[in-house]
Amino acid sequence: MNYLDEMFGLNGKTAVVSGGAGVIGTVMSEALLRAGARVMIWSRSQESVDSALKKMKEISGSETKAVGMRVDTGKEDEVEQALQETIASFSSPDILINGVGGNIGKYPLIEQDIELFEKVLHMNLVAGLMIPTKVFGRYWIENRIKGSIINLASMASYNPLSGVWAYDAAKSATLNLTMAAANEFAQHGIRV
Repeated sequence: MNYLDEMFGLNGKTAVVSGGAGVIGTVMSEALLRAGARVMIWSRSQESVDSALKKMKEISGSETKAVGMRVDTGKEDEVEQALQETIASFSSPDILINGVGGNIGKYPLIEQDIELFEKVLHMNLVAGLMIPTKVFGRYWIENRIKGSIINLASMASYNPLSGVWAYDAAKSATLNLTMAAANEFAQHGIRV
């Protein structure tokens, strides 16, 4: 093991990547794996999980360093169950990457369907941030684990994109909620 691996490596750490089978999530899962972490990939689609795991196996040469499961992070009971399965497969997770998110369509504000707007907010804020952060935060606090949460935002957090109203709002809120969670969890040694 070289100096950089000792300083910055993730050997012995377990990371959960929600949205881990998406484009950004797969790359993040790969980086974690290369840094030495065991990686649990969560996605709403088992087919996507299987595809991502195939890539991870090629990188690690092992079927045990990266595993995955179908999880709807918009449902608290599924996240709780997936956390327990992650613990059973590896160990208590040290890292949570909230990578669920996206947008559906692009519309002028006066044509924006409110139901679709709410669906995008739910995808990015509830499933993409609140439920996993709540479940992991509670688990880590109860078990005195000093975990790390990484939330994915977007340049739309600072500079709104045209026609993607809910996405812009959700990514801006992601920054604010990240700071709020960091303030609340700091006393427990949890970094956000």
